[in-house]
Amino acid sequence: DALRRSALSVKGMLLGTGMLILFGNTYSDTRDFAVVLSFWKGTYFLGQTYLAGLLAFVPRFLSPFRDRWSLGVVTATMAGLNPKEHAGLRIGMSGEAYLNFGIPAVIVVGLLAGSITRFIDMRVKEAITRDPRDVRVYAYTLLSLLVGALTNTANFSMLYTMSALLVLCVALIAVSRYIKLPLG
Repeated sequence: DALRRSALSVKGMLLGTGMLILFGNTYSDTRDFAVVLSFWKGTYFLGQTYLAGLLAFVPRFLSPFRDRWSLGVVTATMAGLNPKEHAGLRIGMSGEAYLNFGIPAVIVVGLLAGSITRFIDMRVKEAITRDPRDVRVYAYTLLSLLVGALTNTANFSMLYTMSALLVLCVALIAVSRYIKLPLG
């Protein structure tokens, strides 16, 4: 974050890092992942939490599979918590990949997320420089939501919601052009 700012400040960087360590999610995610690992029996989930995330558009009460394999349900159940009363434990960006496929998945997810995030960063900056109203900025936003969903399947519902909103916006723009409403 500090390197992306135009005025690099060592003091600002140290203060920002300190704030993230003290008040960010680093410790809580690590703590929660440690709790989940302490109850884990060593059997990989083999992508079942990822599949449950992909099916986030199906309500859990309609899908016994989602009701069993949604990440929040899995982590809460593993820690001995009632998933009807607890949303689940946060196991960090690499936790779900590890529980599904082990260390190789952590490496693959990390490399994919990092590469796609860098690609998005470059393209958004280029698009905004050319035209701040460029539609591609929204496409890259959707791609960043996909990265978020891949690193934590609980984010698939947000990906689907934002996709629906973008489709609605495109439809509204098309209708307004059809009836010749002035666009600002």
